[in-house]
Amino acid sequence: MLHIARHRYIPDPFEVPAGEEVVIMSFLDPGEDASDAVHSVTSAPVEGHADKALFHVTNIQPTGEPYFFTAPAVPGTYPYYCIYHGDAQGNGMAGTLVALEPAAAATPTPTTPTSESGEQGAPLPALVAIAALGLAVALRRRS
Repeated sequence: MLHIARHRYIPDPFEVPAGEEVVIMSFLDPGEDASDAVHSVTSAPVEGHADKALFHVTNIQPTGEPYFFTAPAVPGTYPYYCIYHGDAQGNGMAGTLVALEPAAAATPTPTTPTSESGEQGAPLPALVAIAALGLAVALRRRS
């Protein structure tokens, strides 16, 4: 799952098996203006076809609703960006999708952040899921 928070894509780089469906979720950050929280996930143009993107999901609202696209079927590295807050050259809000061979994707290695003291914390995907749940609860309470 690809998350959008604080005008960033999490995780980055984002690894997914080639040809798999990708789920995107975005939540409104505390203090963020909803009008500036609409995002996109748009691949950089394909070489030789400046007007063609491999994937392009626009108007991703910060509601926690899922959005979907299919990762490229050919393994490789694919830069992407937000058409509202970045550009195809990687400036601003941008990230990288790594489409993996199916066998390479079968055994993911979780990223474990460490504190300043060097202690390992919870795996990053678990932290993202917990943060997303907390934001969803906070948004429901505000309604």
